[in-house]
Amino acid sequence: MAYYGVDTNTSTSPCGVSFYIGQIGYGTTSSMENFNTSAADSVGTSRTWSYWYVNGPQNDPNYSAEYSDSDAANWGQLQAQEYTNAWVNNTYVGGVTLFADIEQGNNDEGGWLLDGTSNSYRLNYYVYLGFIEYCKSFSGTSVGVYSSPGEWSSIMGDAAALPADIEWIADWSVACDACPTTITTTSFGAISPTIWQFSGSNCGYDRDFATMLPE
Repeated sequence: MAYYGVDTNTSTSPCGVSFYIGQIGYGTTSSMENFNTSAADSVGTSRTWSYWYVNGPQNDPNYSAEYSDSDAANWGQLQAQEYTNAWVNNTYVGGVTLFADIEQGNNDEGGWLLDGTSNSYRLNYYVYLGFIEYCKSFSGTSVGVYSSPGEWSSIMGDAAALPADIEWIADWSVACDACPTTITTTSFGAISPTIWQFSGSNCGYDRDFATMLPE
């Protein structure tokens, strides 16, 4: 099957819109600033999902030179707690797959450790792991991860994206007027992607293609 959708602040697409994925927060802050209610209304709650912009170790108020794996995992869990609270209270979102957005952001606003050392990769991964495991333990949910191959590699090294169930990949390698019918990009983190964000800021709007829809 082929499904076309949009995410973030985009509401329409020349490919059509049959699903929507909107941001409902970041770090430990719930926010609808990047959620397009018109897009969510157009597809309905059953085809509306959410994502959370996960922050790395340096954005943890408790970050220090002695920061440990358990500290990192706890920081991920705290963010996931805020995500699940926001998700439960969001009347637009009916999809039960919770997406972790893993990216650096502008000027490293994501707080990830980016020096490429094994210690930094490990601490970054423990934040991610704490976030994913908390979301996955929340009753009735499954978990997905959004990133690009380059972003994932710079933040996580060669770590696997497991235990996430679904990969939503960003790779803006096709023309802005394209409506792809198959996923032609490579994966990250050893999970095969089923959702592909094939255009973003390069085209001025976020558009997606999916071979199957999440839960």
